[in-house]
Amino acid sequence: MSRKVPAVPAVPARLASNRGYALWGGMSGALLACLVFAPAAWLATAVERASAGQVRLVNPAGTIWNGSAAWVLTSGVGGSTSLSLPSRVAWRIRPNGSGLHVALDAACCTQAPVKLQISPQSLRIAAAAAHMPMSLLQGLGTPWNTLELRGDLQLRWENFAMSWASSAITIEGLMEMQARSVASRLSPLPDVGSYQLHLRGGAQPRVDLSTLRGALVLQGHGHWNNAKFRFEGEAHAQPEQATELANLLTLLGTRRGNTTMIRWG
Repeated sequence: MSRKVPAVPAVPARLASNRGYALWGGMSGALLACLVFAPAAWLATAVERASAGQVRLVNPAGTIWNGSAAWVLTSGVGGSTSLSLPSRVAWRIRPNGSGLHVALDAACCTQAPVKLQISPQSLRIAAAAAHMPMSLLQGLGTPWNTLELRGDLQLRWENFAMSWASSAITIEGLMEMQARSVASRLSPLPDVGSYQLHLRGGAQPRVDLSTLRGALVLQGHGHWNNAKFRFEGEAHAQPEQATELANLLTLLGTRRGNTTMIRWG
């Protein structure tokens, strides 16, 4: 005579549904918490990888959305040269429909946060200004660590926007850079001059380099051919400072008499 196996009580459909909702809610909450409280170190890792090790966020604090770190320029992965801004850089990141809205602030270098809109194929900067010591560039290695430039680097943007595709770069607005009271270890002069670089957008984006004052005279123009940038310029010394600037002029390009021809790209 066979024995009957007791039937396993069925789980009520409503109870099973509630458990499913609870599981889904718990997983969603954990994922949301992970995103909201993701540590700033994650952003530091992403920046270092994207820049091939040339930009590092050291001793990061906070989260990827609200945090701060020491901003360091280096000569790349394994490089021996690195220099940092005098103060920490604070950031605030918010996603929006077209990418990320980013605000950067540094006590040493900005009077107001620099606001950027970043997407996979574009960068926009609202009207903003910043300044930093030129010596920071030495952290990038050659040729900056050879030149050992000193002075004040001032940056200004006016509705600047840059977008890129595989074969072309589009630029709008204006970016201006001024290098004030520049000195270099390659010259005994305490101040070789002050210079201005303009990047203007439009149908044919153009870069113009000019000398504001100084013993070393620089001038030149650059443009984009599709995605490739090309710059041509020249440098020469005021006659009374030619000897003091000879080494610097030789490093900047190809000497032709008293003039050095500068070509990039």
